[in-house]
Amino acid sequence: IALHLRHRAREHGVVLLASALCGGPRYGLSPASAYRAALGDEPTRLAHLSFREIAATEPPNEFTTLWASDVAAHQSSLGSFA
Repeated sequence: IALHLRHRAREHGVVLLASALCGGPRYGLSPASAYRAALGDEPTRLAHLSFREIAATEPPNEFTTLWASDVAAHQSSLGSFA
């Protein structure tokens, strides 16, 4: 949702850094730019929907794959603590 918010803000002349909205490497995740790329044109295509409606849609496969990879990497980094 944060990247959809960023897209809408930009449409109104407000520049928000994706890295400021998404933790990315600080939390062991891929950078926000990777998530933005994985969304493809979704922020533009879904701009007419509410954030609640967007949250209820299935994200692009690329986004889901990236998220799953980040979660797996994080769990692996925990070792026996997970």
